[in-house]
Amino acid sequence: MPRGSEISDQDKGKIKAYHDLQLSIREISARIGIPKSTVADFIKKIEGNLENVGKSKPGPKCLLGNRDKRRILRQVSNSDLSANLIKRKLDLNCSSKTVLRVINASPNMTYLKKKSKPPLNKVHKEQRLSWARNHMSWTSEWNNVIFSDEKKFNFDGPDGFAYYWHDIRKETICFSKRQHAGGSVMVWASIGYNGRSQICFLNSRLDSAAYIRVLENYLLPQAEEMGGVNFEFQQDNAPCHSSKFTNAWLNQQNIKVMKWPSRSPDLNIMENLWGILVRSVYANSRHFQNTEDLQCAIVREWNNIDRKVIEKLFKSMQNRVFEVIKAKGSSTKY
Repeated sequence: MPRGSEISDQDKGKIKAYHDLQLSIREISARIGIPKSTVADFIKKIEGNLENVGKSKPGPKCLLGNRDKRRILRQVSNSDLSANLIKRKLDLNCSSKTVLRVINASPNMTYLKKKSKPPLNKVHKEQRLSWARNHMSWTSEWNNVIFSDEKKFNFDGPDGFAYYWHDIRKETICFSKRQHAGGSVMVWASIGYNGRSQICFLNSRLDSAAYIRVLENYLLPQAEEMGGVNFEFQQDNAPCHSSKFTNAWLNQQNIKVMKWPSRSPDLNIMENLWGILVRSVYANSRHFQNTEDLQCAIVREWNNIDRKVIEKLFKSMQNRVFEVIKAKGSSTKY
């Protein structure tokens, strides 16, 4: 990464955390894999006081003092408040544009889309932690796993477009999933380290019989190619996946099914692949008028996903396992 290159919000947070622990620039650079010059530039930026925060050159002198700037940053930290609302709440003698400049000038603030994640109780966390410990020694074994999932695509765009000001020193904020009105299509797909299945469009409610037909037509023909002769199949615990009827069929086919902890989308790399597919399908705020156009876009963008992207997701599994252990079973950044 050349000097002056952009660094991700995740890496910014790591640099800040390691710097707070008083690690040297050399140590931080080695741990994150970013050049020392880039680390040093960012630390220099976050170590500066708020003298120049909120100022723009050229332009009029900012009406806010350092105390007001600190109040703004405390107020906006991990919130979805608008600049105008912050101005009114804090009774500031400045424009909302000035408030926004203060926020944008902070190295700790970035505007993020809220992620969705299911709530976890004590039992869920214990299951996730147990699963992670059972797989913490896995390395190349992940290359034999075939991950699968279903996904809904709406005519009018993806669900859950909610944004907020994220403080990179804090945990990300998530929202509860909602159901989107209007036309939509439901799809099923799977991926292995060596390839991906075709997209399957589901025409009816997915009961056990329909699910088995999906596996017969879209998993079995490519399973060994995707995951090898001794592949292991991953699926979540939806009723049609875990029914006696489905389990009996899987046993008949000698398909080894990975035991999966409930409410763990952050451990399924298909979720990340869906996110990539969604951004491609709805690029430039594209909407769809009918099922056929939406299906064509989904298939086209699915086939265009670079294999290197899939390989990178598989390589992330080791880190996901350790993140669950570190979080004691709670949800992770994935």
